[in-house]
Amino acid sequence: MAKKRTTPPKIRTPKLGRHASGQARVVIDGKHFYLGEYGSQEAQLNYERLILEWRANGCILLPEDNLTVDELLVPFVTYLNEYYQSEGSTPSPELDTCKRALGELSDLYGDSLAADFGPRKLKTLRQVWIERRLCYTTVNRYTNKVKWAFRWATSEEMIPSHISHALQTVENLKAGRTSAKPSRKVAPVSIDHLEALRPHLSPTLRALVDIQLLTGARPGELLRLRPCDIDRSGEVWVVHATVHKNAHRGHRRDIVFGPKAQGVLRPFLVRPSDSYLFSPRESEAWRHQKAEGHRRDDQAPNPKKTDREVRDYYSTASYRRAIEYACARAGLPKIAPNRIRHTAGTIVRREFGLEHAQCFLGHARADVTEIYAERDLRKAIEVARHIG
Repeated sequence: MAKKRTTPPKIRTPKLGRHASGQARVVIDGKHFYLGEYGSQEAQLNYERLILEWRANGCILLPEDNLTVDELLVPFVTYLNEYYQSEGSTPSPELDTCKRALGELSDLYGDSLAADFGPRKLKTLRQVWIERRLCYTTVNRYTNKVKWAFRWATSEEMIPSHISHALQTVENLKAGRTSAKPSRKVAPVSIDHLEALRPHLSPTLRALVDIQLLTGARPGELLRLRPCDIDRSGEVWVVHATVHKNAHRGHRRDIVFGPKAQGVLRPFLVRPSDSYLFSPRESEAWRHQKAEGHRRDDQAPNPKKTDREVRDYYSTASYRRAIEYACARAGLPKIAPNRIRHTAGTIVRREFGLEHAQCFLGHARADVTEIYAERDLRKAIEVARHIG
């Protein structure tokens, strides 16, 4: 069985060659570029400039004219893949949002000229989303992603600037002033709901839910946590998260663990310091142990129905699915894990006030400085000492 490739194939730089006419020539994506007399300084400079532009555009050759919307989107999606891929983390969920919006744009106008895409066509695309009963906030997000694609293309000199400027005149939908469905407010989960769910959760998932409730952390901030990430030198433990929602904005995120949260974590700390605390493999083993049937030691494994592999840590999607599965087993309405964070925020705000809740939850603010970050950490520690 051939070994599965884990890295993308290396893209080779097109080489400068000599044409029979004596001209220096390079072939990129099947197109021939003649750069001057072979061996001359002019030809070498033209070649280096062309290769730099090709690399800067993600190793994709841009058409010089008659650029279609699809041809615009190919390099933009390459740019998005790099933009949303943080070092050492999975891509941001925003990447999927962008691709959904741009996929709809491609389906409707992919063969059209990019220069002909104006405000009326953008409003037509927006109407498609409205008629699909998407809420107005989602429609606005999708619309802004399309505007971003054309704005980026303008910065790359792929299209004239007036196209992007015209699209910016399309205003976002506003609540109560559009036929689009209103957005649904994310409500906290009741403590009774969580208590009824607990017997149907594996010990690993139960600990994750408890930690979310005690720290107010986002799911993505906990799922890849390791013992070595936790500073246990003080009365309140602290994780200085490097990968989080607002890391690209330069914001700092500290997750604090008070006495109750520490008690939940301790059983998971007796493992190698660089291994993940919350393993779906352990949940799988617990689920198999609880199953009514059992397997013989010499029984052959059943053939796999999918290529799904259980990883060493939960993704935000697999964590959500596991919670939804437990809700179904318990006969409870589905809940999204982020609603547990809302519950934690509601409790903290009620007992300590708005400012403490902002610090505890790590809400980003435009005017945050390192001085305020130190003050915020002290406030978060105060909350954790009392309730976490």
